Amino acid sequence: MRQKQITPTSLFTLSVSEVIDIISNRVLSDIPEGINSEEDVIQLERLLGRLPNDYAYVIELLNHARYYVRYLKRKKLKEEYEDMMDKRDALESIANALKLQYQGVSRMITTYEQRREENNMHEYRKDPRG
Repeated sequence: MRQKQITPTSLFTLSVSEVIDIISNRVLSDIPEGINSEEDVIQLERLLGRLPNDYAYVIELLNHARYYVRYLKRKKLKEEYEDMMDKRDALESIANALKLQYQGVSRMITTYEQRREENNMHEYRKDPRG
């Protein structure tokens, strides 16, 4: 089940730690360390579809945070500006983690498919006469 979602407006009202906790709990999840069952394949396929959406969500918030940083600096609101910089930096780190997770999942699936193809070719090449 999905966790609470942060809106661009709530970036102003939530603390830095709340933003990090909510976003991390919502979009970051454990990735299987390998493919050992059909359940792992199904989970990885689901992640392959979900991770780009989560990445887009974090990037949208990051764009708002960048704008807010500039806005708060111009308004000379030092404490709010510094907090928003921390939120922006956290969103950048989470976006990088999502990108890394996507690449890992994609590579695992590719490797799994290549292994299956090699095994199928090996079975195909076996001499049926024994």
